[in-house]
Order: sequence, then structure tokens, then C-alpha cells
Amino acid sequence: MSRIRNRERRIGIFLILPCLLFVLAFVMYPLFRNIFLSFHAYNPLHSLETIFVGLDNYRWLTTEPLFLNSLYVTVLFTVVSVIFEMFIGFFVALFLVRMKDILSKWVSRFLTSIFIIPWVVPGISAAVAWRMLYHPTFGPINTILGKNIMWLSNSSLSLFSIVIADVWKCTPFFIFIFFAGMMSVPIEQFEAARTDGASMWQEFRYIMLPSILPLMLVASAFRAIDAFTKIFDLVYVLTGGGPGAATEVLPLLIYKTGLKYFRFGTASTLAVVAILISLVFGMGLLRRQR
Repeated sequence: MSRIRNRERRIGIFLILPCLLFVLAFVMYPLFRNIFLSFHAYNPLHSLETIFVGLDNYRWLTTEPLFLNSLYVTVLFTVVSVIFEMFIGFFVALFLVRMKDILSKWVSRFLTSIFIIPWVVPGISAAVAWRMLYHPTFGPINTILGKNIMWLSNSSLSLFSIVIADVWKCTPFFIFIFFAGMMSVPIEQFEAARTDGASMWQEFRYIMLPSILPLMLVASAFRAIDAFTKIFDLVYVLTGGGPGAATEVLPLLIYKTGLKYFRFGTASTLAVVAILISLVFGMGLLRRQR
């Protein structure tokens, strides 16, 4: 019996070996290499050697205005965009659930297909499209408003403009997660509530909302981590971090530090800090759920 189990164990290890090698090569090695470089100074334009500097890179971040501004911009963007995406996604999902029994099956599928389009559009393509929409002279947004607003060049509007573009693109993530969660609530609960004379608001408050609240927290945690660490393409194409540093989020600052100024040690430190902050943020939300 033990011989059969050992044979099955070896076969199992053999089958998952390609996946393990892939994770080691493309996830674990870059991560540990990044942590290693965060304790070193490395600029290939000056020298190919890495110089150990200990915690100097981390101490530098605590006094660097560019990092502090970038951290503030990234946190503000993450909080505002995730809140808007979550609330819009929730009410759109609720609308789709309510309309499911009223509309025909084909109309319901058509609406579902329309809502998923922003999510599947590549980030660069979405950014180029929104850049055209925000054009101060030829953009349809200014044409509709009848004004000449500099959406991407105004320091007070540029971050707000990026938030709108991100909400448009990422809200479907919440829509379909919430839609699936709402559809999984047993219909018998609503029937029993109606029998007891519950109103639509009471059904929503005491049945629907408590049932999907854990799902809302988990989805918002994953989306917050994603927004904090991966908001690069929209900002890079729309504003490039400008005007000034009004929209310079952490991923863009990491890109500039590492691939524009070739300060790989500092860039690695920025990346490690960004990962740690996103993990703490996500774990805080998940702990709140428990």
C-alpha cells in the first residue's frame, strides 16, 4: 500500500513540476532578486557591480518628496476609484438581477455582453481612447459640455480624469462578481420574506446585502491591490505623471527610476515598499471581513 502511495506521490510531483519551475523562474526569482537589489546600489551606466548599502535606500524614501507625493497620489487614486467601482458595480449588478425576469433571455445576454466590453479592452487601447475623449479641442466631452476644459493638463482635474477612465474600465470586475453572488442567494429566502410582508427595501437590506457583503470585501481587497500596484498604462498614456507630479503614481515612479534613470537599487526599494503596502491594505480588508 505504501509503495502505491509513494508511486502516486512521485507521479503527482512530476505532473506539477512544470508549473513549479514556471513559478520559480518567473515569480519567485524576480521577487527575491528585487528584494536583494533593494539593499544595494546598482547603476549599470556607472558600474556593473552591486554595492551593498544596507537600509540606506529605505531611509532615503522616508525623506524623498517624490516618493511621498507618489504614495499620496496612489493611495488617493486607489481609494476613490475602488469605492466608485464597487458602488456602481453593485447597483448595475442589482439592476441586471431585477431585470433578468422582466427582459427576454437574449436582451439580458446582450446587456451582459455590453457591460463586459470595458474589462476586456487592453489598457493601452482604453487609455488612447480616453485621451481622444479628453482632447481639449476635438474631444467629444468638451463638445457636449460646450467648454474648453484642459482635463489632462490641469493639476486639479488630471487625477480625477484618470479615475473616471479607470472606473469605466474596471467596474465590470465588480459587476460580474456581484451578479454571480446575487444569483447564488436562494430564491426561497425572498419568497419567505414576501410572504411575511417584507418590502423591496427590507429584502435588499436584510437578505441581499448581508449575503454578498463578504464577497464585496474580498473583491474590493483584490481590486485595491491591483489598482495600487498596476495602475501604469492609463497614467503613462494619459498624463505621463503630469502636470508636474500631480498624477505620478508609484508604478510610474518605479518605471522612471529604474528604466529612465537606471537607479535599479532605488527602483527595487520602491517596488518592495509598494508590494508591502498593498499586502497590508488587502490583509486589512480581509481581516475586517472576518
